[in-house]
Amino acid sequence: PVQGKDFRWNVSLNMTSVNNKIVSTDENNNPIGLGVNRGVLGNAQTFFIPGMSGPQIKAYDYKRDSKGEIVVDASGYPVRGDFKTWGSVLPTFYGGLNNEFNYKNLSVSFLIDFNYGNMILSASKYYSLLRGLDKETLVGRGGIKVGVDANGNANTVTADAQGYYRTLAQQVTSSGVLDGDFIKFRQFTVGYTIPEKALASVKFIRSVQLSLVGRNLFVIMKKSDNIDPESNFRADVRYAGIEGTSLPPVRSVGINANIKFKK
Repeated sequence: PVQGKDFRWNVSLNMTSVNNKIVSTDENNNPIGLGVNRGVLGNAQTFFIPGMSGPQIKAYDYKRDSKGEIVVDASGYPVRGDFKTWGSVLPTFYGGLNNEFNYKNLSVSFLIDFNYGNMILSASKYYSLLRGLDKETLVGRGGIKVGVDANGNANTVTADAQGYYRTLAQQVTSSGVLDGDFIKFRQFTVGYTIPEKALASVKFIRSVQLSLVGRNLFVIMKKSDNIDPESNFRADVRYAGIEGTSLPPVRSVGINANIKFKK
């Protein structure tokens, strides 16, 4: 948008909106099960479901009474409710914003990208709840008394925190479904081009551009605690949207040299 004698600023923005729907599956249009993570096994899974965008995450919700109160058992632990859909693993809107600045022989550029509209089935969330490692499990370490009993009466039983959160992870598997939205500072580059005049005495080299490049530098915003929302379990469509305690993408910093030779 800006260009002067020695200065130039270029901006590029790309955005993609995705709207998909599963038209049919088998001859009876039954949901087709896809992938699970190691923790929840069949208690939470991704599916192709006719009439819905796909793949969809299905997991067990809390059981609730008519007033929306959580139902607990005789030990004060949450009771498993319906096996519900929680959203698609595919984003509905994503893109990136790239800025490039040039002043004489110096160049600076950075890329910010974003991803919205998808959900993640997280094994890390499952195991952190199960083992008391999640910040959420700090609540009620001295005992937890919530919800109503099977008859709709206020719960009078104080559950131990370990048993409560283990049951939450294993029975209410929607506790491991996370929002996949994020904004990342994806790349930063600073470079300098050695002018041809400075290389006039070099027989074979016409120009040299040196650049310092950093990728995956930091996350500006994400809604999935404790994991990188881009972490994958396996490079397979059946496991899209499933995080399986794998290592996140790494941050990298490197130096590039672009050398042009004389003819």
